[in-house]
Amino acid sequence: MMGAVGASYEPLLEKYMGRKVVLELIKGDKLLEYCGVLKDYTAEFVEIMDVNYKEKQDAQPRIADRVAFRKYGLVGHLGE
Repeated sequence: MMGAVGASYEPLLEKYMGRKVVLELIKGDKLLEYCGVLKDYTAEFVEIMDVNYKEKQDAQPRIADRVAFRKYGLVGHLGE
C-alpha cells in the first residue's frame, strides 16, 4: 500500500488511519512485521500504536508505539 518513498499525503493510507495494520520493516536481511494501529505518517516517517514487540527473543512482550523511517518500512496490509 505504501512505497519506500512517498508523499506526505497518501490517499491509500488515509482510509486506514485509526485501523489495525501490519508494518513491514526491513532490518538488515530480515523482514520484521509489527501489527498495530496506524496513528500518523509523514513523507519520512510512519507511526504505529499499540505494537506488541520483544526487545530480545526470550524477553517478555511489551506494548509501545513504533515510529519507522518510510524508506525502511511499509504498511503491507490490514491487520484485521
